[in-house]
Amino acid sequence: MKTNSFLALLFAMAACLANAQSPQPGYHGPLKYVCEPTELAEWTIEVSSRLESKQANAYGPGNLVKGPETAWVEGAKGNGIGERIRISQAGGSQKMKFQKILIWNGYQKSAKSFNENARVRELRLTWPGGTHVVELQDKTGEQSIRLPSPLNVPWIQFEIVSVYPGSKYQDTALSGLSLNLEEFQYEGANADPISTTHPARST
Repeated sequence: MKTNSFLALLFAMAACLANAQSPQPGYHGPLKYVCEPTELAEWTIEVSSRLESKQANAYGPGNLVKGPETAWVEGAKGNGIGERIRISQAGGSQKMKFQKILIWNGYQKSAKSFNENARVRELRLTWPGGTHVVELQDKTGEQSIRLPSPLNVPWIQFEIVSVYPGSKYQDTALSGLSLNLEEFQYEGANADPISTTHPARST
């Protein structure tokens, strides 16, 4: 009986460990979202805060990958300076190689939503071994940020440094954020992280 109980315990622990390493897609609490697996990555998106849901509108981290008609909106007091987004692959156990970041600034559901809510002006990117500041344009549509060198890192964090004020709300929004992993999918991921603090404008 003791042997059977011990084996059952081992199986239960193994199952818990497997679930911890490979979480199911969807929300894991209001601040953590695991994306559907793709050919290139299994992304986990975590945020430091989110605005509480209002009527049919929700503002969690999953909105960053659902299209520009939705948005992640930070939920801190003021205009969100210091609020963060963290993207990792397989919970941070695997590295991601990329050089280009795609961003949809503000709440792009409509021109009204875009103007009334604050938009990000400067983002501080941080990863193991480096940091970099980028300045976003105050416009709708996709913006492409190309880093000086490729990164090969298990996670990257985006922190709001400054904003373009909204005409009605202080809440700061982002409608989309993704890493372009396709550029390096056919070569070995052996690049070393860059380390720089010089600001760079988006192109």
